[in-house]
Amino acid sequence: MKNIICLQSNRRLLIVLILVLPACFSQRFALSQTIECQTGFASLSFVSPVQAFYTNNDTLNYYYDMRQERTVSVKLHLVRRSDGSGGLDTAQVDQIVPLLNAAFSGNSDSNDTKIRFSKLGAISVIDSSTFFRIDNENELQALFQLNRAPNSLNIYVVERIDAFGGLAGIVEGIPSRAFALNYFTVQNQTTTIAHEVGHCFWLYHTYQFQDYIVGDDTIRLGKESRTRGESDSCYNALRAGDQLHDTKADAADHLGSFPPYCDGIRPMSTPQPDNFMSQGNQRSRFTPQQIARMHYILSFYLSDVTQTPVAFGNYYQSELITNTPTRPSTLTVNEEMVNSGQALSLLIGREYYGKTNQERFIGYVSPTQGTLNVKHQNWNSVSNEFRLSEIFTANTEFPERRAEFLPYQPATVRAALIDGLNFNWAGIELRDPWRVDSQGNQPNAFAFYPSTSNNTNGVFQGQEIEPSRPFYAVRVGDTVITSGGITGVRVDRIPNLTMPMWEGTGVSVQQPNSTETPVVFNAPNAVVSARYKGRLLSSVGEARSQSGSQRRFARDVSSTQVFYLVYESAGKIWLTHTTNSGTSWSNERYLGDGKNAHHAIGLKG
Repeated sequence: MKNIICLQSNRRLLIVLILVLPACFSQRFALSQTIECQTGFASLSFVSPVQAFYTNNDTLNYYYDMRQERTVSVKLHLVRRSDGSGGLDTAQVDQIVPLLNAAFSGNSDSNDTKIRFSKLGAISVIDSSTFFRIDNENELQALFQLNRAPNSLNIYVVERIDAFGGLAGIVEGIPSRAFALNYFTVQNQTTTIAHEVGHCFWLYHTYQFQDYIVGDDTIRLGKESRTRGESDSCYNALRAGDQLHDTKADAADHLGSFPPYCDGIRPMSTPQPDNFMSQGNQRSRFTPQQIARMHYILSFYLSDVTQTPVAFGNYYQSELITNTPTRPSTLTVNEEMVNSGQALSLLIGREYYGKTNQERFIGYVSPTQGTLNVKHQNWNSVSNEFRLSEIFTANTEFPERRAEFLPYQPATVRAALIDGLNFNWAGIELRDPWRVDSQGNQPNAFAFYPSTSNNTNGVFQGQEIEPSRPFYAVRVGDTVITSGGITGVRVDRIPNLTMPMWEGTGVSVQQPNSTETPVVFNAPNAVVSARYKGRLLSSVGEARSQSGSQRRFARDVSSTQVFYLVYESAGKIWLTHTTNSGTSWSNERYLGDGKNAHHAIGLKG
């Protein structure tokens, strides 16, 4: 049987009830405390502004239907004796948040509250014999101020709560941002934990009663009638008891009175033993209107506990790059622009669009390293969050959203003809994850890489090659006609060439013989070159001319238009041929290493 008894009464009546109702207490419960909790109504200063809400079924139903998942920040506090003894194991205290998430998820979609809980930081340990056992209300109120975390629901775990006759748990008020539990409740993971959170979120006991005095009028709520017919003259579900329509009248508390004409329909039993706010022994759910009331209070009166401050900034190492009139440094969160270093309150657990509005800072003056050119590399040092804009989830564990900037260096990606020419060429492509295209996107795709300037391109040094991290890669096509530096010259990749496809300085090439390979730039002004053969180009001036008895050309005797040519370039012998008297030539074929004076060609007739 769960911890179930919660009586609002003076001590004399409490003693009588304990004597006459011993069956209501389990053995385990009796050894731990006398009463589960002692919670009254909210103050009139709170009730008056929201009275219209809780007296309207349509409004309650609306907030239930429109509920969206929200996450509450929870700060856990463990109280021990001054010498550090007597405390629970922190692992037991840590179970509070998972227990709350399970309880508030419900056992079906209809009673899923859509309220979740997130632990804020480490457990706060309070070593104080004064607060180890709470003996009176003054100690309780003082406890609620110790190490209190703003914008959070603070839960204090103490050895005993002897005040008010001995309690399993008690809240600071209704609504509130703090409550206390005793060791027994936490050790045994009882439903009292969810029950007390319900109080913090403006839920009363299903057997609640109270009269209010507003001005000269007394609002006599009294006992709740069983009837749920809103036209019935005895209907008072939204004014009496827990002031909700879909929690049945509960006769657990026999104080209060009905209007005289309704005395005959007094409820006689506890009808909802599975409701978290009842005294039942099967507590496992909240009703839709209880859920609606909790969402209402979290939306308007406790909204701070579902929010967390998140600071946004552009950073070079630990240096915040602040916004100035001459050097803008701003970020955008959803559609709101903020200055670097500014904080916003965001809903815990919600996704947000975050973007740094600067791709690079040219001439950034570092207080420690002088003038640098830096560009954005990642967010919060998470390597795979490398784009200028990323979707992130606000949570209490990461109170900062940092756009990290690092120095970049010039680099060259080019074609290197073995015949002795080097040139930039659109057939050589670099995959730069950080490249911003003309549409402002970062597709992480291969593209032509023009020469580097401070305003464009530039690479990060030492960007290691790992599958889970962004890295650079280069690739080439097989055959293209170039433009620009050597217009009109056909350039070919030679499949049977034994030398590596790629070479470079200040760069590491992972797969030098592949048409596509990852690369790491290791030094400023690094160069990575794809080796190609220019058609009919030679590094030797007279390579294609006849030399004495060594023939370079030979005509096919079967055709007047078919010629073969053999020549040297870069210490290698090449063969090509034409079928149209030299108007066009085939791809060169690599025959082997050799010098110009050591080769000739002839054809068998």
